Amino acid sequence: MSERLLTTGEMIDKLQKGQIAECVNDPATQLASKRVMINARGNLQYLDGYDFVVTEFMRKEAKWRILPEFVPFETAMRALREGKGVRFYAKDGSIHEIHLAYDMEDCVLTYYTWHDLLEGDWEILE
Repeated sequence: MSERLLTTGEMIDKLQKGQIAECVNDPATQLASKRVMINARGNLQYLDGYDFVVTEFMRKEAKWRILPEFVPFETAMRALREGKGVRFYAKDGSIHEIHLAYDMEDCVLTYYTWHDLLEGDWEILE
């Protein structure tokens, strides 16, 4: 599954209140300096509290992705029972999409421990 990365302008257009965007090619070492959100005043702000500034790098080179809104394991399983698909983001970096229509006996999730599943990141697919 390949995700399309966004330019800074596209990210600004698509980001909604409550969502977080991450610059995937920012050379900053601190994660909070690579992620932005819309603050209470409606302005873009880094998660470390600094105002977002459009630099030459941000204008020409930066590539962004809007992070999924993660839910707990229990919420993801409820969504599956309701017929929705879910996506599991494993700590090893792999991503698995699950639908009840699939044969669950062949599901790759059997390779993960309960701890992995309960502590992993889950997204409900609409």
